[in-house]
Amino acid sequence: MSVHIFCRDIAPTANSLVQRLTEQGVEATCGHTAPSDTDFSICYGIVRKDADLNGGIVYDKMQQLLDLRDSEISAPEVVVSNGMSSVGAGDIPDEWYPLLARKRIHARGRDIIWIPNSRAFRRKLARIKSRDFLVRYVAKKREFRVHILGDRWASISEKVSESSREDNPNVRSNLIWAYRFGWQHRIMEECEMRDRVARIALDAAKVLNFQFGAVDIMLTDDDELSVLEINSAPSLNERRVGKYANFFMSEYRNQS
Repeated sequence: MSVHIFCRDIAPTANSLVQRLTEQGVEATCGHTAPSDTDFSICYGIVRKDADLNGGIVYDKMQQLLDLRDSEISAPEVVVSNGMSSVGAGDIPDEWYPLLARKRIHARGRDIIWIPNSRAFRRKLARIKSRDFLVRYVAKKREFRVHILGDRWASISEKVSESSREDNPNVRSNLIWAYRFGWQHRIMEECEMRDRVARIALDAAKVLNFQFGAVDIMLTDDDELSVLEINSAPSLNERRVGKYANFFMSEYRNQS
């Protein structure tokens, strides 16, 4: 019995999953390359088309948005998708602003360039040209994360912060609701909103071929739920590591 998790070189969560699988009596490894005797493989943050779990996902974050909108699932609108090398401020209608310049493959929002208007576009042009696409910014008042395992959700949390956004002048921290900016996940209690969030997360995972992962969803200022992205290698606390490892074991046994 041998399971391999395809992952990046430095992958603490993948290592935790390997440890949990090993405790269940499975020979488990992780890294870029799988041992020759691997029976079952899992993609965690990198893609291998022949992997047994998440091998066929839409990994490209721009393509995720395009595919979701094509499937009539709400997601931010990509307005420039064919590269930034020949795009200038004069090519962007005023009504498209504000915008975010992003890379197709990104993590933790570190790639984001905030473009509120044409003046900012001209000032940041050199940096913008290093990005892959432009997406329209949508203001949000709530953000959720749904962990999907198979055709079910495993947990749903809302991002919360002790400080008010109005009290924080940092643009990046207001755009990226992340732990490093003081945001934490709080488990959602059963309610109508949780049910709505779960439905759109499961629909998004199906469209993008995810067998597991973390779906980030926002509630816009217009009270619309919109999918931001699906993460193929989410950070997991100890409890979720157990849930993911149990799911991997179940899928491995089903295949065997």
